[in-house]
Amino acid sequence: MSGAESNIANVSHAPKPFFRASLQNGLVLSEGVPHCLLGRRVPLAAGQLDDGVFLEWSWDGQRLVVTNDRYGLYPLFYCAKSHSICISPSLEQVVRGNSDRQLDYPALAIFFRMGHFVGSDTPFEDVRFMSPNSTLTWENGRLDIRQHSAGALPSSVLAPTFDEAVDNYGALFSRAIARRLPGDERFMVPLSGGRDSRHILLELVKQGVRPPACATVRFRPPSTDEDMRVARLLTDRLGIAHIEIDKPSSFFDAELKEIHLTNHCGGGHGWILPLASRLVGQFSTVYDGLAGEILSAGFMLDNRKTALFREEAWEGLAHLILGDSNAEPMLRSVFTDGFRSRIHLNEAVERLVPELRRHAGRPNPLLSFLFANRTRRCVGSIPFAILHQIPVVHVPYLDHDVFDYLFSLDPSMMEGGRLHDATIRRAYPEYADIPYEDKRVKAVMSATDHAYYRAARRAFFSYLRQAPVAATASLRKTQLYARIGTDLLTSRSQAMWYMRPALQTIELERLRLGC
Repeated sequence: MSGAESNIANVSHAPKPFFRASLQNGLVLSEGVPHCLLGRRVPLAAGQLDDGVFLEWSWDGQRLVVTNDRYGLYPLFYCAKSHSICISPSLEQVVRGNSDRQLDYPALAIFFRMGHFVGSDTPFEDVRFMSPNSTLTWENGRLDIRQHSAGALPSSVLAPTFDEAVDNYGALFSRAIARRLPGDERFMVPLSGGRDSRHILLELVKQGVRPPACATVRFRPPSTDEDMRVARLLTDRLGIAHIEIDKPSSFFDAELKEIHLTNHCGGGHGWILPLASRLVGQFSTVYDGLAGEILSAGFMLDNRKTALFREEAWEGLAHLILGDSNAEPMLRSVFTDGFRSRIHLNEAVERLVPELRRHAGRPNPLLSFLFANRTRRCVGSIPFAILHQIPVVHVPYLDHDVFDYLFSLDPSMMEGGRLHDATIRRAYPEYADIPYEDKRVKAVMSATDHAYYRAARRAFFSYLRQAPVAATASLRKTQLYARIGTDLLTSRSQAMWYMRPALQTIELERLRLGC
């Protein structure tokens, strides 16, 4: 690590709780934490599945029982072998526990194209990510996993008028916030220039709960100051202090640390580490807008993909989704021919098709797929992995009533974000004049911004030179060195598309090899 990580230093990926048990000669041996509750349950009426995002396990000396929330958002990795099991919210803990450490190449074929895993996949063949709304039981060396039908996601379409949908969304969201009011005054609403965080903040204020401050993070360059500008307009109107947090002081350090914080499962969330570092020890509760944009603004919905879902054209749909990132040139530049043959596009398609089939029949199958995989396996890492040191992280858009309602609406209501815009405008008319971020504003790279990435290139060059030879065997190191050198010679040094996949591969190999 370089020395310039001052504004991300408080974020820790120190060992997380784990539990391991094995059956040997008729005796059960165990170590680790026998009882653990992570996240937060939001109790509902008797007989209803608890709301909230949580993970809980309990060991009575013979029987291990693990339960999670309906979305399976709080990470739980497990490896069940013959007569042994290891569980933890940390992939690294489980791999070091009882994994054979064999890489899952079809899973990696998806990962390096989509930026995250799908379903229950992880980088390792024998380590799995716990399914949503499930109970895992291990007893006498036998594993049983049951996914419950109670609390399953909606399968029917609602057909209110747009005006009714606006009223219903506003009322349901108000109730969701009422269920999640902070327990003390040490709470924070991170604020962007968009809709999701604004809706949370305005509803808290409407219910008489005003945070001591809001914070906005300056994104890595090239970026505009739109988030800062709009957040200041809103906080000034509300009379709330606004904390401006700079981007990571070292782009390289943030990218490297984020790989471990997100359990080697992808994300590209290094930009938020300064916020996480600022929150640690100062705030007990944080409100996160997870899934707001995808549920109520039509984010990432695509008519072509929806049509292929309806036609059940699975291979064509898989190719379309995997091609979104245009990753093939990157794969050719970063990885050796041997490694690329093991993560071939055909492997990715074959692994992705069964996951696509699981969402057939949903009211909006593309939304269902995106939520179950991108939100759950990628973006959800922000509140439930990167912010794991914060005692309570609320995600009100995942309130069961809010989620079920939005999930069941006709997708046309979300187009252009019109449903969310209308809901916020109707519920809080006194703030309707405050604009949202202007996405037409063009970002301009300054000399300081170019220097920011040149420093990251130098740090990456040093890291690559010091990495164990075995951990870099899958990389085209000569080409990487040449690319870094060429980029360092230019005065216009921008983001490095090759650094992240190389870092992910080296850190994964270090874990696999135990070095």
